[in-house]
Amino acid sequence: MDENIALIKVYQKNQHVTVQGVGGLKGETGARGNAGAGLAITGSVDTYSELPTGLGPDDAGKAWFNQADGKLYVWSGTRFPSDGQGSQFEGPEGPAGPTGFSPSASVSKSGDTTTITITDRNGTTTANVYDGAQLTDGIINGAANDATTVTGSKIALSTVGTPNIRNNAIATDKIADGAVTTAKIANSAVTATTINDGAVTTDKIANSGVTTAKINDSAVTQAKINMSSITGSTFPMSTRTVQLPYAIQVTLTRIFNVVILTTPTQVNSNYPQSGSGNATESIPAGYRPSNEINIGLVAMHGRGGTGGIGIGANGEIEWYASFTSDGSFRPALSASWLTTDAWPS
Repeated sequence: MDENIALIKVYQKNQHVTVQGVGGLKGETGARGNAGAGLAITGSVDTYSELPTGLGPDDAGKAWFNQADGKLYVWSGTRFPSDGQGSQFEGPEGPAGPTGFSPSASVSKSGDTTTITITDRNGTTTANVYDGAQLTDGIINGAANDATTVTGSKIALSTVGTPNIRNNAIATDKIADGAVTTAKIANSAVTATTINDGAVTTDKIANSGVTTAKINDSAVTQAKINMSSITGSTFPMSTRTVQLPYAIQVTLTRIFNVVILTTPTQVNSNYPQSGSGNATESIPAGYRPSNEINIGLVAMHGRGGTGGIGIGANGEIEWYASFTSDGSFRPALSASWLTTDAWPS
């Protein structure tokens, strides 16, 4: 029926008459309404009681997903929907997926060949490892070697020699942290007869290849190294005599990245009774500590009190003194430290 046609029903006694009139004019289009607040999923909560408080009109449209019932609760500007009245947001659980493929692995050995076979969804892969083959990175570590696996009886005489070790073969990425421990080295396994003369040299060990992180505390003990195994011909060594403040002569000896400071048996010095300052002397390159160190100074000849020197990583020296008397005396000084300097020229 035409929307502009109006029907009027007139009721009379025991009957009615329908009169059709002309429809009215169409009204004007109303004004555009204000933009809605929209929807912003702000976060999720475990239960309804954990929905945030303190929200206001400016937060209208912000929504939180309730993990407990899987529904979305939208802040209207004044309130959240009641518990359980949020919008359904989480779909129903889907059907179970197909059964996964479990890979399998097997290892077999024939003669000097070990065969490793791995089967997965991409097929079967086979690899052969031969006795005496080159070791891959990190294969020698604390977990891979049982206690006393490497012993003197396992290493033939002169097996570890210069022809068998490539330059820079012993590096930090080849040795796991803490891999060299007392339990891994049998007593007297490392001896002068096991390692050829000159086998372990600077060109065989990469820079910083042997660090404190690679060797456990007390791993290198007298029981682990035979007498005369470590000699000047076995390890690189550099020695230099330098002068410290107030005419104190010391000897610096570097072995690998360790520097040892010692004083001669007879040293007389006019070290001051008290005070402190920067010295004009310094520790030369090649012997400087990797971090600042302090060395205590012990006075002899009945001179009480304390004193010492501090050495910075740049080799600069500071002195300090607080003795009970003045005059010439014989100091006792000794120390050792790690250095990251290049080998002294």
